[in-house]
This record gives sequence, C-alpha cells and structure tokens, in this order.
Amino acid sequence: MKREFLQNLKIGDQALTKEVIDLIMEENGKDIEAAKKPFADTVRKSMRFVSQPG
Repeated sequence: MKREFLQNLKIGDQALTKEVIDLIMEENGKDIEAAKKPFADTVRKSMRFVSQPG
C-alpha cells in the first residue's frame, strides 16, 4: 500500500490524519513481513544454490 493512496483517501470531507496514516502503514508493514516469512527459507536455499560455483 502506498502512503499517497491513504493521503488521498477521504471519509466524508475529511482526509486521514498523518497519525492515522502512520498507524495503517505500520500495520501494513507487519502484514507484509508476516506474509514473506513462509518464503524466506526457500529464497535463502535458492540463493545458496545459485551462488555455488559450478
């Protein structure tokens, strides 16, 4: 999610405050990191395989 999207989002006539946007971005970052975890070992193993001299 991009910060710009949230800055342009309005509820009624009100834009979201910087504090609210910061909280949403922080939570989104946590979600992204949690979603990447299951793939971390696979990526590490692939990188070792690729970096080994042939």
